[in-house]
Amino acid sequence: MNKTELAKRLGVSRQTVYKVLQRAGLHNDDLYKLDDKQIDDLKGFVNQRSVNSRPYKPDKNVNDSVHDIDYQKIIDEKSQTISKLLTMLDQEQKLHSSTQAKLKELEGEKLIAEKKPQKKHWWSF
Repeated sequence: MNKTELAKRLGVSRQTVYKVLQRAGLHNDDLYKLDDKQIDDLKGFVNQRSVNSRPYKPDKNVNDSVHDIDYQKIIDEKSQTISKLLTMLDQEQKLHSSTQAKLKELEGEKLIAEKKPQKKHWWSF
């Protein structure tokens, strides 16, 4: 069987057969030794993604999932940082409001103390 016959049997062009043979590590001499099982395997190889155009990269999905995991870790760390900062902000706001309340209370006491007449002591003549 030559490349043209194999191309017809696989339903692809001769150029695709050439690329498939290169990727499969086969040579022209090996074409004559192919049986139906091997031709079916080649057909499956041809049907794999992107035999005619870009090279197939099976580990790209794995790399994407690794990047997704890395991004998820970063997102989790940022979420924890944000929650800590929000907690700190809430504590600071509570402290600020209690400080403001205490300050108003002290200012009220100051006004009351200023309105009271001062007692004159014998040493303050």
